[in-house]
Amino acid sequence: MPVSYVSMGSRVVLAGESCVRGKLSSASSTEFTLDAFCRGLAKLRSEVKVEQSPPWVGERVAVAYDTAGMFVKAVWSLPAAVEPHPSAVAQALRDKPFDGVTGRIDFKQSRVGADRNLAILRVPDIGDMAVQPECVYLIGILGAHDQHRREDGCPARR
Repeated sequence: MPVSYVSMGSRVVLAGESCVRGKLSSASSTEFTLDAFCRGLAKLRSEVKVEQSPPWVGERVAVAYDTAGMFVKAVWSLPAAVEPHPSAVAQALRDKPFDGVTGRIDFKQSRVGADRNLAILRVPDIGDMAVQPECVYLIGILGAHDQHRREDGCPARR
């Protein structure tokens, strides 16, 4: 049975098996690059000896990674004299956009991140874990601004 779903972590999902193996080569200039994420994830998986999993990284892993990174960056950005009070951290989250593995997260214009990258991904057969989801439609910027895109916004394969 085919299934389509909305993804906030499509950049990592679409990186596919190369990300799982930690061999990704991207031209990302973000602070927390997709390359670093994939290398770190592959190292962690080898240390905990993950044997069976889909040939792509789940989007929840990427969204959780960005959430933690965004929070840490917000706390680190506070002046040393400022206690990391929830309101100070919230203000820091709104002050500067965060470039993570799922793309840019910016709460300056919208407090709910309304301009986040969103994609419709499709799995041709929900029962076949070996088949990677494919992009059907995408809004936002997954990586470099000069990234080649198809008409539906999805990354074009070269």
